[in-house]
Amino acid sequence: MSKLLSENPVMKNVDSDGIIGAAKHKGKVIRIYEEEETTNPVREDKSMDDGYKKLVERLDADSREREERIHNQMREREERYERRSKEVEDRIIQLYGESVSQINGKLDAHEKLIESKFNTMDTKLDSMQKQVTDIHGRTRFWVNLIVPSIVAIVVGILTALISTGFFNTPHSNVRAFFIKTIYSKFEGRQYHLQRSLENVGSL
Repeated sequence: MSKLLSENPVMKNVDSDGIIGAAKHKGKVIRIYEEEETTNPVREDKSMDDGYKKLVERLDADSREREERIHNQMREREERYERRSKEVEDRIIQLYGESVSQINGKLDAHEKLIESKFNTMDTKLDSMQKQVTDIHGRTRFWVNLIVPSIVAIVVGILTALISTGFFNTPHSNVRAFFIKTIYSKFEGRQYHLQRSLENVGSL
């Protein structure tokens, strides 16, 4: 019996303090149990707050990481776009320069060809002008030399015939007609020759 009382605290209190001690001990146990029941929700709330905080921190980290990744992607895209735009611009400038160079080369070639043709035409015109001038000079020389000589010869012949009394002989009318015909033909040829010289001089 004493062993049972020593192993059981409640019975020990009953044994030492009586009924009042047992009631006090029971109330203490109840208070401890109530304190444990009231402190457990606080611990659960604290653990939930810690979980929410960790979740929020994780979401913030994911958001920052996603934002940084998007920013890097946008920056890479902008760099690629600028690089591609620069390449296209350089290519366009190069093609434009090559086109302008080709056009200038063709224009220079055509200009040289036209200039050579003009030079050839000028040379031909100068040669023709020299030939015309030479012909005109020779023709004028011979006309100035021959026509006065022929006129002088004809006048001399007529003067000699008149002085010798050739027209006073019989058949003088026939002779006069014959001489007149020759003289008229000579004048006609002289007129045509002068017209030819005037046409040559006008060239």
